[in-house]
Amino acid sequence: MSVSKQFSLVDQEKSDQETPAVDRGAELLAAATAVFAQKGFHDTKVSDIVTAAGVAQGTFYLYFKGKNDVFFRLISGCCERILDQLGKASAIQRQATTAEEAHQNSFASLVGIFRMLESEQSVLKLILADPGGVDPAIDKMLAGLRETMVGQVRQNLQAGIDAGYLRDLNPTIVAEAVVGMIYHLSFERFVRGRDLGVDLEELAEEVVTFERHGIFKSPPAR
Repeated sequence: MSVSKQFSLVDQEKSDQETPAVDRGAELLAAATAVFAQKGFHDTKVSDIVTAAGVAQGTFYLYFKGKNDVFFRLISGCCERILDQLGKASAIQRQATTAEEAHQNSFASLVGIFRMLESEQSVLKLILADPGGVDPAIDKMLAGLRETMVGQVRQNLQAGIDAGYLRDLNPTIVAEAVVGMIYHLSFERFVRGRDLGVDLEELAEEVVTFERHGIFKSPPAR
């Protein structure tokens, strides 16, 4: 064997060793996301997922117990990323000491949340399309996600009341209303595909302005 060929083989072996291993689990999750979005959970088979991923069916079971398991992993991963974003936004919001600071922080936080939801659009469709009854663990997880969102908004509202820039309102009821509004807008935008005639920044500004000023030109007479 020539010296040049020996070096060529060594270089090839080194290149193969340096090539990162294919993440089959991630490939299967991506394929499952696409198939679930196209066919729905109930009409999807494991064979559909492995065909989309281009792997053998046995490979699937190296990573997942079954269809419910991969569905749970998809939704739980997305929920974790949503909660992480919400936690960061909530921490920033509670630092506000004036209405103007709260407005600016709320706007920046909501834009970040909407952009993150847009990047998670495929999985978000699975979450907001009401997959109830698929798995009790998923139902419990989604209920926990909403409860956490409401709890964080309620804490933010209470912080604003304590700081004096929010009126004396019922933080529990208002938190439910705010989260309901964000849920609905997210469903319309990212699941049904309605842009509502505005970009994400304009959407966030309308929500925050509504929270701050309501819909009346002046406070109604009592």
